[in-house]
Amino acid sequence: MVDDAHWLDDASAQVVAFVARRLRAESVLMVLASRWPIASMRGLPELAVQGLAEDAAQQLLSSVVRWPIDDGVRAAVLAEARGNPLALLELPLASPDRLAGGFGLLEASALTGRIEESFQRRIAELPADAKELLLLAAADSAGDPVLMWRAAAALGLSPEAGSAAQEAELLTIGVRAAFRHPLVRSAVYRAATADARRRVHRALAEATSLEVDPDRRAWHLARTPRPAGTRRPPPSWRRRRTGPRHVVGWPRLGRSWSALPR
Repeated sequence: MVDDAHWLDDASAQVVAFVARRLRAESVLMVLASRWPIASMRGLPELAVQGLAEDAAQQLLSSVVRWPIDDGVRAAVLAEARGNPLALLELPLASPDRLAGGFGLLEASALTGRIEESFQRRIAELPADAKELLLLAAADSAGDPVLMWRAAAALGLSPEAGSAAQEAELLTIGVRAAFRHPLVRSAVYRAATADARRRVHRALAEATSLEVDPDRRAWHLARTPRPAGTRRPPPSWRRRRTGPRHVVGWPRLGRSWSALPR
């Protein structure tokens, strides 16, 4: 299962497509979800997922907005959501005052941006330690709670930070640390300052084992500032038997790959 396949870099998308084309004769199912067509995956079987029907969309909107609103405002929300269930749940909560008269509901902004803004408003209401824990989870896509808590301890964050994030229904922490929706992760990371991002990447790098996962450690280190003129990795990396080329290449790649899909 590959969710949000449109966020894959070109090389990864080509590898996934290569594997998918060779599974047709095997008893293996590969499912990829994407918001738009991906060139390297053309020719693979597709199923277009449509939005909710108008009646179902109205019922879902009514479950969120349980007070009377103007018919024109309701129609505007339904039109902008285009049957997207998440949009129907989040748009009314993004700015409830707009529902009173309908002004500003059709601003010139993308639906994804509007939903992300609604998440950012909810994030802004959280305590500082909960925000930093969310940023830790957003900065590492592995969703490893052990790694996250190890880095959180280095930053002085307590378990209460996780409780606040979970009570806000933005993050669940179990076998994996998972956001309610990919746009929550995007909203958290985009709202953070550059210094805050570097701080959590540094903590994640220090919490990542050099022996077990050197590539991930190198990627996080690449997102943090290095001393001027430092181009080679630490001696401990160069001594690894896996070879210097494999490890040295990752920091350079880390600077060209974005931490979040754009």
